Amino acid sequence: SYFMYEQLYAGMSGFGSIGQGFICLGIPTRIGAFGLGLADFKAATLLEERAASASFATLLHGNLAAGVTAKLLSHNYLTGSDPSGAQDPVFGRGTARNAAALDMGLALRAAGSWQIGFAVRNINRPDVGLASSDRVPRELQGSAAYDAKRLGLRATADVAYRDAGYGTLQDKLTPSLGIEKRLADERVQLRLG
Repeated sequence: SYFMYEQLYAGMSGFGSIGQGFICLGIPTRIGAFGLGLADFKAATLLEERAASASFATLLHGNLAAGVTAKLLSHNYLTGSDPSGAQDPVFGRGTARNAAALDMGLALRAAGSWQIGFAVRNINRPDVGLASSDRVPRELQGSAAYDAKRLGLRATADVAYRDAGYGTLQDKLTPSLGIEKRLADERVQLRLG
């Protein structure tokens, strides 16, 4: 299990309460691993977004694993504190929208201490728009990790491509690097990215 919550812009004047959180649970079994998750973002008096997910991953053959996640995305625009907002034509058919999304991924434990992976998120590009179409962009991500067990280190690199439908290639690509150090017989892990 894993959980996280943070208050954004805490203590700054001019911002209302803006927070986001995440909780998930993984359950290993003989046939694979099941997972449940809930992510939440809330900007007080403006917007609530939630993503509930259910996942399954299993070893396909040798060192190749695959996983799939089904998500329910929910957007709710809060107009209660602004009566004029409820009259806006954008909210003519309501202030909330739900849509289902699908993610899939592959992971391969390659030769030696290398791992590589590939994932596609929002395969079906779900529509969360109210008055007009607002499709969630499809995302592609490739990753590699090297595990130096003798040193208790793991280095990772990945690049994500978000097909937003606008902007340059540089706007759509997000590279990431990270390193993790394991201490105290792997009971403590320090991460930097």
